[in-house]
Amino acid sequence: MNVGIVTVYDSSNLGSYLQALGMQEVVKKNGDTPYLIQTRSSFTTLCLYLGYNNAPSVRSVKGFVRFLVKSAFNYKDIKERYKKYKVYKNDWSKFEKIISVTNANKVGLDILLLGSDEIWNSNQPAFQNPFLYGININAERKYGYAISVGNMESSKWKEFPNLISGIKNLDGIFVRDKYTEKVIKQYDIEVSGRICDPTLQVDIRKYMKSLDEVNIPKEDYIAIYSYSVDEHSEKIIRNFARKNNLKTVAVSLPQKWCDEYINCSPLEFGAILSGARYVYTSTFHGTIFSILYHTQFVVNPFSQKVTDVLELLGLTEFIINSDCTEIQFDELIKQDRCYSKVEERILNLRKQSGFLYQSLFNKGI
Repeated sequence: MNVGIVTVYDSSNLGSYLQALGMQEVVKKNGDTPYLIQTRSSFTTLCLYLGYNNAPSVRSVKGFVRFLVKSAFNYKDIKERYKKYKVYKNDWSKFEKIISVTNANKVGLDILLLGSDEIWNSNQPAFQNPFLYGININAERKYGYAISVGNMESSKWKEFPNLISGIKNLDGIFVRDKYTEKVIKQYDIEVSGRICDPTLQVDIRKYMKSLDEVNIPKEDYIAIYSYSVDEHSEKIIRNFARKNNLKTVAVSLPQKWCDEYINCSPLEFGAILSGARYVYTSTFHGTIFSILYHTQFVVNPFSQKVTDVLELLGLTEFIINSDCTEIQFDELIKQDRCYSKVEERILNLRKQSGFLYQSLFNKGI
């Protein structure tokens, strides 16, 4: 059967790419044909990589040129952003069928899956796109699949009644986290259930590059994957690194205070984490991949969805906050953990997700 996938496969976020790859492989694993649907132009995507965040209202080349002129004083930053665009674009070749909405409507989709990732986080202009809510895309049945609203305020959707209408017309909604379920129910919309992220639904590790294929630091290092790090946590990490003769390495997301920055591709991400002595992260997929690669990690959760996945896998004891002491940080990140139990939980989640996926075709909701 033909399955359309609406997600942010072309984002500059490592996790967005990897969950999109996971979605594709979930569909293939079940014997169906996946089509990733392009919901924004290539020009808009480039704008977003370079930091021109007016999508989806980016329309004119003139506006983009004005942005570049203003950015001339920060040339190095723009250059790094463009490098990331090129690095990520190389990995898009792993997506086997990318089609426009027009062509998707010609293919004849049996199922349309919206998600995963936080494509319903309407705080972001890029996520106010009606296509992300199933509007104007034809399919026999449509589902929210491992969907998330991120940290969006529940009142935000009131500004977009058409998006709420799109959600209400879906045949089922399977959320990725508890907060998303709470927000959706506030609009009197039924939630069909909860499903784990696609990076847990398949063994995503087998699609990643190995350590032998990736250039990692020769010295022992602590990998930092976080949107931002507060001053207290920065001090804790730097002191920990100094005491343990570690290099501080920012992965994908630059941190000026780190010793090194690795502008890696999504498919190199796992190897860089697995090669690290320790990992500090605050993100959802940073947490998942730290777990998948059995690292010694700690998490300072950026949002509730990060805490949710740690609860799901039984690892909440490795949560820290911005007030933790150096002693607490040291003890927690070095603490032994039983990954065999975690792997059992992941396998059970994978089985449950496979059963649910099949139910979309065989029984409906």
